[in-house]
Amino acid sequence: MNNFILKIFLYLLATLFISEFLIRIMKLTNEVPHRKINPIGLQTYISNQQGYFNNNNWKVNDFGFLGLSDINSENQLMIIGDSFIENIMNPIECNQGSNIKRILGDKYGVFEVGRSGITMIESLEFMKQLSPKVNPKLVLIYLSENDVLESISNIKRLKDRLQINVRTKKIEKVILKYPLLKKFLYEFKSLYYFYIKGGFVLKMKHENSSNYEETNNNHLIKSLFSILLENYDFSNVLFIVHSSNKFIDNLLDDYKLENIKIKFSNSNWFMENDSHWNCIGHRKVSELITETIQNKFINYNL
Repeated sequence: MNNFILKIFLYLLATLFISEFLIRIMKLTNEVPHRKINPIGLQTYISNQQGYFNNNNWKVNDFGFLGLSDINSENQLMIIGDSFIENIMNPIECNQGSNIKRILGDKYGVFEVGRSGITMIESLEFMKQLSPKVNPKLVLIYLSENDVLESISNIKRLKDRLQINVRTKKIEKVILKYPLLKKFLYEFKSLYYFYIKGGFVLKMKHENSSNYEETNNNHLIKSLFSILLENYDFSNVLFIVHSSNKFIDNLLDDYKLENIKIKFSNSNWFMENDSHWNCIGHRKVSELITETIQNKFINYNL
């Protein structure tokens, strides 16, 4: 009986070793960088990690992001946004920063702050923290409806996102979700592979954002923008929004914040089975942005 159990154990061990080897060598899972909370409470990636996603290599720079990290150029841009700007699913050559720099030329520097789940308040906190180091002439912030609503903890508390309580005017601390479990899953690739293929389910309590009703939250949104206008400098900020999102359109116009409304509805701009831009989409969006900057926003001296 003991020999039988030992044989079963050795068989399982050998199977696990072989599957781990094959999954790694064939890159059957994507690798995701591990996160940390920086000294002032913002969520970045741990520096100098390397990996692959959709067979594209990624590397975390010294600042904790995946994109370009130029600083103090003669014409310096800072780009801030969520997973569209992070762009882990495409090569870095497809990033908004890479495309914009390619169009404008080498005399322009680009610093990218991209991370999935970033909120509006967190974008502005990153801008405040990094601007003295980067010294940008223009800050481009990609903004969606959820980025605004998820900034307000009074609407719904999301502990893994930076939020503000608009009644107390205090920023809520970020708590990383299941960091040890995620590290274990990502490092143990055969287990992660079976997990994403539905081999087993982990029952974890998630606090996903729900649908918001603008009419019920108008007073909270007004409070948020009053706080933002008091505490952040928008003189060199340009918001990038989807032209069909009237919620954001009206909001930014009401508070007289500079913005570009871009229409990107062409299906070949998006990845297959994914809502993110592919390389074509990134190039087209960056062309629209740079054209608008050059033609309309000459006061930025770019």
